[in-house]
Amino acid sequence: MHIVEPSVPDIGLVVTDMDGTLLDSQHRLPDGFWELERDLHRRGILFAVASGRQYWNLLEMFQPIADRIVILAENGTLAMQAGRRLHLETLPLEDAHRFLRLGRTLPSTHLLLCGKDAAYLEDPDETFLAAVRSYYRRVEIVPDLMEVQDDVLKVTYCDFRGAEEHTLPHVVRWAGEFKIAVAGVPWLDITHRRADKGVALAHLQESLGIPRSRTMVFGDYLNDLELMGQADWSFAMANAHPRILEVARFRTRLGNDQGGVVDTIRQILFRSES
Repeated sequence: MHIVEPSVPDIGLVVTDMDGTLLDSQHRLPDGFWELERDLHRRGILFAVASGRQYWNLLEMFQPIADRIVILAENGTLAMQAGRRLHLETLPLEDAHRFLRLGRTLPSTHLLLCGKDAAYLEDPDETFLAAVRSYYRRVEIVPDLMEVQDDVLKVTYCDFRGAEEHTLPHVVRWAGEFKIAVAGVPWLDITHRRADKGVALAHLQESLGIPRSRTMVFGDYLNDLELMGQADWSFAMANAHPRILEVARFRTRLGNDQGGVVDTIRQILFRSES
């Protein structure tokens, strides 16, 4: 992997992760984003976000352009464009209940059940609730997660000590049956084995007729691994997890706090205009 200064490629689709990638450490969109998306749209380049965040949270964030972008939400379990569902991969209820029961036995672990209509929790812990509300727009506190009636997209464990070190060892033995992804320092997501950002992107590419060679992606954390493998123009953020730096073909020269996604796209796709 290396920092690249290529000739202007023929890109038809740009896909970016959100937290740690497009957003800065304060969860803000970078300077120049809205102008960049306008210029991409003018050139006929589709912009998409691929995030562990809830669809409703992303829809609110991108409301001014929501009718022309694609949202790959909940780590690729749900893909939406202009209110139309493009892809859905649910977790069977019996499997969701299995991981809820397991989660209740893990120390320092908070549970979140992510459904198509809302995210559900039964834990009144204020720190956990505040963290959930940072990524989820529709949140319901319920007396028992086992009684929730919704299409389940994923079960999420939250351990503020660090999910990769403290949570992953308890569930890694199911990695062949389910998709298990560390989605951030405290977050671990469990989804259907066919559900990840890369699978969702593959469905999108097929429906649009846009190949890997015309796709540019950006990511920073372990739940972006499959995303990196679905595009020839795969960029790890300068601040990325070592595993993402290893598998991506290229690396941004700036991190997420310096607007690395906007900078890279401008440098590669709009160099002649700068």
